[in-house]
Amino acid sequence: MKTALNILLFCGLLMHLPVKAQQLATTKIYFFNASGTIHKHPMTIQSSLTRDKPIRIISQEWALLETDADSLPLQINDQTVSIAFDKGQVYYYIVLSDYSSVFSVAEVNSRVFWLTAHLNKSQKQAKYFLSKKPLTD
Repeated sequence: MKTALNILLFCGLLMHLPVKAQQLATTKIYFFNASGTIHKHPMTIQSSLTRDKPIRIISQEWALLETDADSLPLQINDQTVSIAFDKGQVYYYIVLSDYSSVFSVAEVNSRVFWLTAHLNKSQKQAKYFLSKKPLTD
């Protein structure tokens, strides 16, 4: 009887673990700024999760944004636009710009991302954690 109860409790714990792991999962979003080196266009990510501290990625740099939120709320002018992501997934983006300040974004796989960063001699990497929970002062 005691063994059966222990097995039942153990199975109950195992069923609870995937739910907890899914709740703790974070989304990783990589950005590589592959804009031209002549003008060094910085790419700026303004999000309500960064609390008035925009993320700037200059030309030939890459950054990792990790978040526990299920979307990335971007500030565009005076509006917020949320881009949904699947928790626990990894996303790779290459950002391009010509001689103007207009950027275009392409979602790529990890091989394309790392080869592009390597061939462009990317030397700096920054990591940011964006929490859905408000920061306390």
